[in-house]
Amino acid sequence: LSSSSAASDVYKRQQNTLYEIPSVRKSIERYNKQITESLKKESDTNRQIQNITSHLNKEYADLKIKGVDVKLELLELVTELPELLDIAVKQLQGDIILRALNFYKAFGDYTLSYKQHENPESLVSLDLETEFRVLYYLRKNGNTPLKQMKHEAPESESLSNYTAATHEDTSNTAGEIDWGDFSMDMLQSNPENKDQNKDPGISLENSGQIDLVTLDATSDTTDGQIDWGKFDVVGGDITTQIQDAEEHKLKDNETVLGDTQARNELLQALLEMEAFYTQRLLEFNEDQSFIISFSNAPEIIKKYNNKNDVEIMLSAINSIVTYLQQDRVRLILDIKSSKRFLERLCDSIRQKQVMITNMETSVMREQNRRKEIAQNISQEGPKVNKLIDEVFYLKGKVEKDLSKMLDRVVSIIGEINKIK
Repeated sequence: LSSSSAASDVYKRQQNTLYEIPSVRKSIERYNKQITESLKKESDTNRQIQNITSHLNKEYADLKIKGVDVKLELLELVTELPELLDIAVKQLQGDIILRALNFYKAFGDYTLSYKQHENPESLVSLDLETEFRVLYYLRKNGNTPLKQMKHEAPESESLSNYTAATHEDTSNTAGEIDWGDFSMDMLQSNPENKDQNKDPGISLENSGQIDLVTLDATSDTTDGQIDWGKFDVVGGDITTQIQDAEEHKLKDNETVLGDTQARNELLQALLEMEAFYTQRLLEFNEDQSFIISFSNAPEIIKKYNNKNDVEIMLSAINSIVTYLQQDRVRLILDIKSSKRFLERLCDSIRQKQVMITNMETSVMREQNRRKEIAQNISQEGPKVNKLIDEVFYLKGKVEKDLSKMLDRVVSIIGEINKIK
C-alpha cells in the first residue's frame, strides 16, 4: 500500500509539472509577440522620424540655417536683406525701366489730352514723379535710409490739399476772409456778443490773419483759450512739430525698401505699369489696326509702340515684381517687421524638433523593453527544459514503481511522450 501511495504521489507531481509546461511556453510566445510588436512600432517610429527629419532638413536648407539656435539664426537672416534689396534696386535703375517709365508717361499724357492730335500744347501731363515717388527716388538715390527720403519727399497729400484749398478762390481781396452772409459788422452790432471782460485771445488784425502768438496754450482751458494738448504753439508751427514727432518714430537703420509702406507704394506703381503693358500686349495680339491712331503721337510712342519693345518692358517689370515677392525676400522682410511671425516660425520648427526628440526617446524605450523581454525569455527557456526533464524523471520513477508493484515491466504511453 505504501508503495502504491508513493507511486500515486509521484504521478500527481508529474501531472502538475506536465500542466505547467504549456503555461511557460505561452509566456514565451507572448514575449516573442511583444518583441515582434515592439520591432514593428520601432520601424514605424523610425520611418516617421525620417520623414519629419527630411522635411525639417529641407526647411533648414530653405531658410539657410543650422537649426541649433533657431531664433538667433533667423534674426541673423535680416543681415542679408540690404544685399537682396540692392539687387532689386539695380534692376529698377536699369535703362529698360527708364524707357518703360518714359513710354508710360508719354502714352498717358497723349491719351489724356483735352484735344488729342490737334493741339499738342493742351496735353495733360502725368506727374509720375509724385505718383511713383518711391520708384523715382530709388532710381535716383538707391536704397537709402528712410529718413533721407522723408526729408526729400514733397509735402504730404493732406498738406498739399490744404494748401490748394486755401488758394483755390482768389476772387476775394487779399488778406480778407470770406464770411459768406455773415459779416463782422453783424457780430459787432449785436449787443449780446459784446463782452469787454472776455478776450478770446485771437486777433483778426493785419489783413485778417490769425495771430497765434497771443495764444496761451496751457493745460487749463479757460474761456477764450484753446487747449492745444502737448503741442506748444506759442510762436511755433504745429505742422513742423507733428512732422518732428513722426521723424522720431522712424528707425535709424530703416531703409526705403525695408519700410512696408514704401515697398507697397513701389509694388503698386510696378503693378500699375505691369497692367498697362499687359493690356498693350493684348491689343497687339488681337488687332494691330489701332496703331494707325497714334500716327501723330510723340516720337517715343512711335519708337517703342511695337510688340517686341512692349514685351521687353513688361518682362523687366515682371522680373522686379516677381523678385520682390519671392519667398526668400518676403520671409526675411516678415522676420524683420513682425515679431509675431518670427515667434510662430520658431515655434513651428521647435515643435518638429521636439517631436523628433520624443520619437527617438520612444525608440530607445522600445529597445530597452525588448532587452527586458529577452531576459525574461532567457529565464523561461531553461525553465521549460527543466520541467520537461522533471516530467520524464517522474515518468520513469512511476514506471519503475508500478513495475515493481505489478512484478512486470510497465511503460507509460500517450501524449506525455510528445512534450519534448
